[in-house]
Amino acid sequence: MKKIVLLFLTLICLISCQNSHDQTFVGTDISSVPIDTTFRLKDFNGQIRTLEDFKGKVVVIFFGFTHCPDICPTTLTDLKKTMALLKDKASDVQVIFITLDPARDTEDVLKKFIPTFNSSFSGLLDQRATLIKS
Repeated sequence: MKKIVLLFLTLICLISCQNSHDQTFVGTDISSVPIDTTFRLKDFNGQIRTLEDFKGKVVVIFFGFTHCPDICPTTLTDLKKTMALLKDKASDVQVIFITLDPARDTEDVLKKFIPTFNSSFSGLLDQRATLIKS
């Protein structure tokens, strides 16, 4: 009798663990949106950078701001962990952080903020908000 009860409880537990919800995409699909790859933005060292500067690398562009309380530092931390997992292949990847708050995220602010995640990450300032308008 104990075996039947145990089997029954196990079966109920397994059934309750099933995911009955369909996994559907929630968000905005931007895969067909043309991307302007001709940007010219200043990095935190004052140098003008273009996408051409990173030719031959896999480029990960992240838009955020340094006063972002949660998702920005969490995402940058995830990117830091990803780079660590890549080991030697990490040199083939360039993470670019483009600030959405150029008024507060100055060169000095980005110079202190970005390297705390990974010294290879680049921080760019869109001072005229040209990318945001696109």
